[in-house]
Order: sequence, then C-alpha cells, then structure tokens
Amino acid sequence: MTINEPFQPLTPEQRDHLTARCGKFVAMKSNLDQVPYKQYVEVFGHLAIRVVGGLAQGVIDLGEGKHSVVTAFVDAKDERLTASIAVTDGSMINEDDMRLVGKVILTSRAAFHEAGIVARTTEADGGQTMRVWKLVDGHPLPLPGHEAARVYAINTATGEPQEPQHDVTYTDAFDIAPMLLRHP
Repeated sequence: MTINEPFQPLTPEQRDHLTARCGKFVAMKSNLDQVPYKQYVEVFGHLAIRVVGGLAQGVIDLGEGKHSVVTAFVDAKDERLTASIAVTDGSMINEDDMRLVGKVILTSRAAFHEAGIVARTTEADGGQTMRVWKLVDGHPLPLPGHEAARVYAINTATGEPQEPQHDVTYTDAFDIAPMLLRHP
C-alpha cells in the first residue's frame, strides 16, 4: 500500500508482518537508548496513540468531504511500512487499526528513514485534499501544501517524483498540539 492508493484494510498476514517489522525497529532503538523494550513501548507507544487520536480528531473537525484516511508510513531500507485508519465524522475508529498506525509512528522514532503521515479526504466532487506531516523522531511536523506536493507526489510504481495529480489538492497540514489536549 502506498499513500496514493485507496484504503484497503490489511490482511491478518500483512498485520502480523507489519507488527513484526515494527517490533524489530523498536527493539533496536530501545537497545540503543538502553531502555527496556517494555518500558520504551509503554511510554512512546502511548504518545504515538495520542498522535493518531489527535490527527483523527483534527480531520473530523475540518468537516470537509465525506471520508478521510489517515496513513502513517516509514520507508525502511527494503520496504515501505504503512498502516491506515478510516476516519468518517461521527463514526468510531477501529481500535486495532489505530494501534497499528501508532506502531508505525512509534517505529518512526527508531527506523532512521523517511517517515510521515498523510490525511487524504475525498471531497463531494470526487477530488481529494491531502495534508502531510513529516515524522521526525515520532513527532508530526505539519508541512505546507506546496512542500507536501513536492515531497509526496510520487509514482507508486517507480517511487520517482511526479507532478501532483490534477484532482488532488495539497493543503497546509494543521498543528496537532491543540488536538492532543482534547484526546484522552
């Protein structure tokens, strides 16, 4: 799955693979930081889940479109690790998906590779609005729309940069700090 593809729930095998890969990166980072793995996951994993909740709440608050997908990704050396949650105003977010996105965000603290979060909203006219955050040590930094278009408009087959799609509008991402205060 890439950031430009429609949301598809992961199969159980894909979830297991993603969980194992993320776990290896996190174990490596906890070892480097000389923090027991369980303690590392308890502290930073909780923060990652709060980030997911804050982003989902921010997307809901925008009230745009009819359906949004929030995708976190880490470009590991040999594969892109991705997880997504579907966000629709008034609906419950799948907690398993939320935890999986949290694991990817947690992995961004450890993977030392390009990582980010994309919120893609489908508008009533069928167009899409994208907001992008760059993950730096697990912290989402909002990107302005013009930078997001340059950095994240990629050809999904080759991984090479391409012109943004004509029906995609890249807009400034919001700061999630205020959302964190509202999300338990």
